[in-house]
Amino acid sequence: MKGRVLVAFSGGPDSTYLLYYLLGKLGRENVGICYVNHLLRESALEEEEIVHSLGEKLGIFHCVVRARVEKFARDRGLSVEEAGRILRYRILKRVALRKGFTYIATGHNLNDAFETFLLNSIKGTGPMGLVLPPRRGRIVRPLILVEKSKIEERLRRAGIPFSVDETNLDDKFERNFIRLRVEGPLLERFPGGLSGFRRTYRNLVSTYRYHLREIRSLFRKALLYRQKAFYLLRADILKKEPYWTPLLLSRILPDITRKHIDDAMEVIERGGKINVPGNIFVHSAYGIVALYRKLPSLDEIHFMYPDRGVLNLHPMIRLFYYLSSNPQKGRGVISIPISRVDFPLKVRPRRKGDRVGSRKLKDVLINRKIHPVLREILPVVEGGGEIIFVPGVYSKRFPVRDTRYLIIRAEGILMDILKEGRALQKGVS
Repeated sequence: MKGRVLVAFSGGPDSTYLLYYLLGKLGRENVGICYVNHLLRESALEEEEIVHSLGEKLGIFHCVVRARVEKFARDRGLSVEEAGRILRYRILKRVALRKGFTYIATGHNLNDAFETFLLNSIKGTGPMGLVLPPRRGRIVRPLILVEKSKIEERLRRAGIPFSVDETNLDDKFERNFIRLRVEGPLLERFPGGLSGFRRTYRNLVSTYRYHLREIRSLFRKALLYRQKAFYLLRADILKKEPYWTPLLLSRILPDITRKHIDDAMEVIERGGKINVPGNIFVHSAYGIVALYRKLPSLDEIHFMYPDRGVLNLHPMIRLFYYLSSNPQKGRGVISIPISRVDFPLKVRPRRKGDRVGSRKLKDVLINRKIHPVLREILPVVEGGGEIIFVPGVYSKRFPVRDTRYLIIRAEGILMDILKEGRALQKGVS
């Protein structure tokens, strides 16, 4: 493992052993620690001090971040455990990005992997949920094949102190119940159980990686466009893969539940729009499935003057304009006789009540079966107080011939999607 590593530190035996293990492998300049205080217990304040003291002693990067987990859980309708996990990883990723760490290392061990297997088996998860992978993105788990008892034994032999989180003894939490009431008695009855599970875990990882390859293949086939938390996917491709598509959704939408996956699959199949955990919308219409938190839009007004230029309106579309003696044709092009151009032309977002000729623009967009999300990105070119051009949708006709023309050409992935409209809508009722 090359690069700088940020350890998700808790002061417990796992993260403590992991810290010293990585220091020996990578050196102080490449290792840091970050402690996330969930504000659930008073002893966490003492652990904050341990982090600062240890960081100073070892001469490594260290930080403490406080997270209001209970409030987050209430606001999102999540369990405290789930809310803590989500916030912890969000914070760790943010710190790693800002401080230049390549990886985030967690102290998960073989016992944790066993508990995940038991807990998620009961919940009826798919094969991807049965395994705590050794790596996912920038998250790495170097101790995943090591038993917890051996980690603690090695620390005691080395004389390295560690703390114990008292909430780990409270079986009101799901994982603690599995650990205390199920895993403990099970391993007492079958002392070699973890060694056997280690072989099972390796098989699970192989299955996990196979599934991951298939999911990535489906994603590449279905993807039309991606920008941060905004995705456009082909509905026809997703519909053909009722097994792999739910797994893909669980990867793209990390906070989604089984019920919401089922709801999303129904939306993909029949069309419609729902909101899923993480405040993400799944919106299927006219052969396209859009996933987004915030509806994309054109926020600015631009002006065209009698010259040559480019308007970069959105990552999905840009307008080129220039003068030419030869008129051009096409759905994404308009040629305006220069004598009929009322400069400056205004390029703006669509507005309520817009009309093109004698029809409402909204009706034209619906008739053309353009996805509601894409309608928000389409620019409107206005001249002399009327709409003269909506790329791929409407071009005003100018029967007058001239010696020079203003050519406006729309390019970008949005225009490609509009051209592919019939293929995307195949099978859409």
